[in-house]
Amino acid sequence: MSRPRQVSDEEILEAARACFLDDPNASTVTIAQRIGLSQAALFKRFGTKLGLMLAAMGMKDGPPWIELAKQGPDDRPIPEQLLELGLAIDGFFGWMIPRVAAMKAVGIGFRQMFGNARVPPPVRGYEALRDWFARGVTAGRIRPGDPSGLAISFLGMFQGRAFWRHATAGYPDAPFPDDAAYVQHVVDLFWRGVVPEGDEP
Repeated sequence: MSRPRQVSDEEILEAARACFLDDPNASTVTIAQRIGLSQAALFKRFGTKLGLMLAAMGMKDGPPWIELAKQGPDDRPIPEQLLELGLAIDGFFGWMIPRVAAMKAVGIGFRQMFGNARVPPPVRGYEALRDWFARGVTAGRIRPGDPSGLAISFLGMFQGRAFWRHATAGYPDAPFPDDAAYVQHVVDLFWRGVVPEGDEP
């Protein structure tokens, strides 16, 4: 007799994630059936439906682009680095907004999403980007200004797009530019506002 296939935690989380993104109220029975496990097996691994949802949606860690922000600015042209950051941030918000929406739909608050972290992941991301701009200003490579405002403005151009994209997902004619083209456009506009005086193209 063959032994039943072992299902990894990641396989369970992947299936649960797909189910919750499709329907935030998806039952654990549906998720278990999708991967050939019993409902009891899900609870044995993740405790509760809430525990499964929080694990599947993965909101405890900070944005993956934090480390990228901490490394710069380096010696490359600032627009090149803004593009690199913009692509990472745009991808992150595209990943995050649907998950936040699904969890909010079933009453999960931000403190639960972020694992009651002392400094919430969005704040850690903002602080890393603020410090990136501050270092650029100090080095004379970015026009003097408020690094906090620069960080919020830059983040907002991607967060807003991700929210709009999620909110209009059911409308096939909603206009969405190519991701890379959009990020390049944002960087071009942003750079015109922060390029040091005398360095304007």
